[in-house]
Amino acid sequence: MADLTEQIKKMHEADDFFGIIRLIEAQSESTYELALQYARACINAARKTSDSFTLTQKAQEALDRYAIQGKDDPYWLFYKGFALYLEGLVPESITRLERAMRFIRVGEDQALFAHVSNLAAVCKAELIEAEFPGIDHQEKDELLAHIKEQFGPVHKLAGAYKVDILHVGPNENHPYHVLMTCGLSGRRLPVPEGFDVKSNSRLELCIMLPENYEFVNDKDRDWPVFLLLKLIEQIISSQEFIGFGYYIDYGRPFSLATNFCGLMLTALGDYPGVSQSKVMPSGEVVHFFQVVPLKKMEVEYRSRHTASALLNKFKSNGISLTPVDENRPDVGAGVDSVGV
Repeated sequence: MADLTEQIKKMHEADDFFGIIRLIEAQSESTYELALQYARACINAARKTSDSFTLTQKAQEALDRYAIQGKDDPYWLFYKGFALYLEGLVPESITRLERAMRFIRVGEDQALFAHVSNLAAVCKAELIEAEFPGIDHQEKDELLAHIKEQFGPVHKLAGAYKVDILHVGPNENHPYHVLMTCGLSGRRLPVPEGFDVKSNSRLELCIMLPENYEFVNDKDRDWPVFLLLKLIEQIISSQEFIGFGYYIDYGRPFSLATNFCGLMLTALGDYPGVSQSKVMPSGEVVHFFQVVPLKKMEVEYRSRHTASALLNKFKSNGISLTPVDENRPDVGAGVDSVGV
C-alpha cells in the first residue's frame, strides 16, 4: 500500500490524473484512502476535459461509499464540496465546505484550509452574482449624472458584483477624496412595517479620505477600498433594514494598517440635502450614506447608545468625520461607554 501511495503521489505531482484513475480502478479492493485519492484525481481531471460530468459522478460515487466515515473528515468534505460545485450544485457545495472548516485542525492543514476557503469564497460569489441582477442601464445613467453633478468628475477605481466603486478627486469646496458605490441600489432592502418602501429600500455608500491619501493597490494600506468591496457583498446578501445609524462591529481591525474595527452609516454631513438622495424615474429614492469608520470603544458605545448620541460625542470632542482621520482619538473611551 505504501508503494501505491508513493506512486499516486508522483503521478499527482506530474498532473497525471487520468493515470491515477486507471491505476486505482485496476486495484482488486478499495479503501477509504484510495477513495479519497480517486475522488481527487477525478475532480482534477474533470477540470481538464469537456466531459466533466462523468468524472464528477465517479468522484461522487467513490466518496458516497464512505459517507459515514467521511462525515467529519475535512478532506472528504472538501472533495465532496468540490464535486458538487463542478456539477453546479453551489448551495450544497457551500454546506460541505463550511462543515469542512469546522474540522480542519488549527495550526495544521494550512494548504487544505486555503483550498477550502478559496472554493467557499468562489461559491458564495457565484451565489451573489446569480441572485443580484444589478441596476439597469437607465438607472445607472441617472445615478452617474447625479454623482457628476453633485460631487464632480469620476473614474472607476474598482468593482464587484455589478457594482462600481467610483473616485471623485479633491476640489475647492470639498478638499478630500470621495469613494462611492454606483449600482448597489440595485438591491432593494427589506423595510420595516410602517416605513415607505419606495423611500427607504435603496442606498449607495460613500467614504471620504484625506487630500494627501495615496492609492497604492495594497490590501492593507488601501483598506477603505476593500472595506467598500466587503460592504457591497454584505449588503447585497443582507436581509436586514439598512439606513442611517446602521453599524457593524467586525471585532478586529480592517487591516494591519489601521485600528478601525467597525463602522456606522450617517448622512453626508458636508454636502447639501440635494446631494444626498436621488429620486429615480420609478419614484424610488436612492440615499447616499457616509461610511464612518469606528474604533473599538466607539463600536461598543454605539452598541449601547443611539447613532445620534455617538455623533454628539464626536461633536463635543471637536472631531470632524469628513474626511477619515486615522489619528483621531477613540471618543467611546470613558465611563459612559460601559454598560452594567
